[in-house]
Amino acid sequence: MDNEEQAVLAMACLGAVVALVQWYQPIAAAWPPGRARSARRWLGLLPAAALFGIWRALGAWGDPEVRDSLAYMAMYAVIGIPFVTWAVLVLSALMDIRPAEDGLFRGNRAVLAPVAGLYLGLAALYAGSNAGEGPGWWCVLATAGLGLAGWGAVAWACAVAGRFAERITVDRDGGAGLRFGLFLLAGGLLAGRAAAGDWVSFAATAADFGRGWPILPLALAAAALERFLARADMAGEGAVPGP
Repeated sequence: MDNEEQAVLAMACLGAVVALVQWYQPIAAAWPPGRARSARRWLGLLPAAALFGIWRALGAWGDPEVRDSLAYMAMYAVIGIPFVTWAVLVLSALMDIRPAEDGLFRGNRAVLAPVAGLYLGLAALYAGSNAGEGPGWWCVLATAGLGLAGWGAVAWACAVAGRFAERITVDRDGGAGLRFGLFLLAGGLLAGRAAAGDWVSFAATAADFGRGWPILPLALAAAALERFLARADMAGEGAVPGP
C-alpha cells in the first residue's frame, strides 16, 4: 500500500467515525431507554450488516490484488461505511422518510423497512462497484458515485410518484413501508449487479449500467401499485358497512 492509499485509508477511517457518530447519536439519545426499543435495535444493526456484506463481497468478487491483502480489504470496506451511511441520510431526507425523527422519536415502525432496504440496497450497490479488476480506489468511487446518482434518482422519483412518504410517515402504513423497503433492496441489488465488472473507462462503466434497466419498470410498477392501493384504502374507508 503506497502513501496515497495510506492517506485514503486514513481519510476513510475519519469519515467512517463521523458517519457512525451521525448514525448512532440519535439512537443513543432516544429517551427513555426503553423507548422504541425494536427501532433502536434494527437501526443499530444496519451498519454492521452492511459492512459484513461488503467484506464478503470483496473476498468473493474483488480484484485479486485486493483479495490477497488484508490492508486493501480493510481500506475498501472502510470506505463503504461513510459512502453508504451518508447516502442513506441524504436520500432518506429527500424522500421525507427520516429514520431518527420518525422511527425513534415518533415511534413509527413503518419506517424501519424502507430505511433497512435503503441501507442494505446501497451497501449492495457499493459492493458491486468493487467487483472486478480496476486500477485503483478512485475507479471504485467513480463507479459507486455513478450508480448512486442513477439509482438514487429513480428511488426518489418512485417515492414521490407512489406517495410513499405520506403513506409511511403520516398513515403509518406498515404494508406500504414493507413494499417500499423491498423495492429499495431489490433496486440496490440490481444497481450493484450493473456496477460489477472490470474497469475500462468511465464511459464504458456508464454504458454498463444499462444492465440495470429492470430498475425502471420495477420503480414504475411499485409506484403504480401503491397509488392503486391508496385509492382502494380510501374507497374502503368511505364505503358504507353492510348489514
